[in-house]
Amino acid sequence: MIDLLAGLLGAAAGAFAGEAIRRQLVSMTYRRDDEQDRAVPGARAWVTAVAGVVVASLSVALGPDHWPLLVIVAPVALGGLWLSAVDLDVQRLPDRVMLPLLAWAIASVIAFGLLAPDVSIPSAFAGGAAVGGFLWLLNIASAGRLGFGDVKAGALVGLVTGACSFPAVWWVGMLAFFGALVASHVPRRRGSIPLGPFLFASCFVVVTLLGRSL
Repeated sequence: MIDLLAGLLGAAAGAFAGEAIRRQLVSMTYRRDDEQDRAVPGARAWVTAVAGVVVASLSVALGPDHWPLLVIVAPVALGGLWLSAVDLDVQRLPDRVMLPLLAWAIASVIAFGLLAPDVSIPSAFAGGAAVGGFLWLLNIASAGRLGFGDVKAGALVGLVTGACSFPAVWWVGMLAFFGALVASHVPRRRGSIPLGPFLFASCFVVVTLLGRSL
């Protein structure tokens, strides 16, 4: 019964937030002047549905036993949804959302890490450094073809996943890169694969599956 209630409340809250995100995306205020001639993505109703599913799943997986982790992860999941939709459209991860999410993740991990035993500050920062550092090296090696937005997204995802469990950080990286690799072999998408959506989706999947074992 508790899981059902948590799922229903999470679905309602997520769908409400997702609809607000969808409406903001439809305005396309994130587009730069040189991006205005791109095709219009449409109403993007999937954003509302995905937000409801994401928050409901996290609410059930983490539940009342790990509510500090839910408070840390849920805003990042919703912000990551906005960033993913933008990345799919213009292959960018704007700082105006990325940087506040990073600030939130750092502040909330430190605050809850001092109060809640299931939030590990060392593991969180090690995860952020591991994923962000690896992508930073790829950014240098690729001469910038892997954007610095992806580096920041990796640090963010590693941070919130590491707050749950450092070994889970490895799975996030593997899932994200495997997903991007598979997508790169779709003929019409080849050469234009944004990594951000795969990072955020992998983080959600791993944290959700991990929730019951924490």
